[in-house]
Amino acid sequence: TRDAAKNWQTHVKNMLMKMDIQIGEYTQSSFHNSEGMAGMVHGDDFVILGTERQLMEVARKLDGQLQLNKPFLGPGKSVKCEKEGRVLGVWWVV
Repeated sequence: TRDAAKNWQTHVKNMLMKMDIQIGEYTQSSFHNSEGMAGMVHGDDFVILGTERQLMEVARKLDGQLQLNKPFLGPGKSVKCEKEGRVLGVWWVV
């Protein structure tokens, strides 16, 4: 129902705000922090852009609250990363 979607969005917003992440001014689906990390959420899919350290920190904090499937896309210096994958129906290759 629409209430379920609204309740989930409110839950995500509150969870991110507790992590000192600012919610987008024009859409609650986008977010960022003061260190340059940025992201968006669509339903239960999160896409986050940032340094490897930022991504690991956000994943660690979210993992305590959500069940994560953490495919990372990128060069992967200290973290195993995939070189390609589907995100929100779009195929990405690094």
